[in-house]
Amino acid sequence: MAKSKQKKASSKKTAATPGSTHIVAESASLRQIANTLGFLALRTSDYKDKTDTEQILFLANLGFDRNSVAAIVGTTPNTVSVRLSEAKAEQDKKS
Repeated sequence: MAKSKQKKASSKKTAATPGSTHIVAESASLRQIANTLGFLALRTSDYKDKTDTEQILFLANLGFDRNSVAAIVGTTPNTVSVRLSEAKAEQDKKS
């Protein structure tokens, strides 16, 4: 019985506070707007017909995080990380 009371007490700490749902929804809306702008920037640029790697670099240079880049390009965040890492290693070789 004591364990169930502990769980209830701890779940209250993580419960949503008034207005927090609004903040989360607003954040999701802003992320969707940003991703849409990234998609439009990519599709109206010279990068629209480039490789995934070049598109990833383009969006990353615009400041998009790996999750957003993945959503825009249509790949996974892990693939974005790998491509960015490979590009950085290639750049380091040239330096």
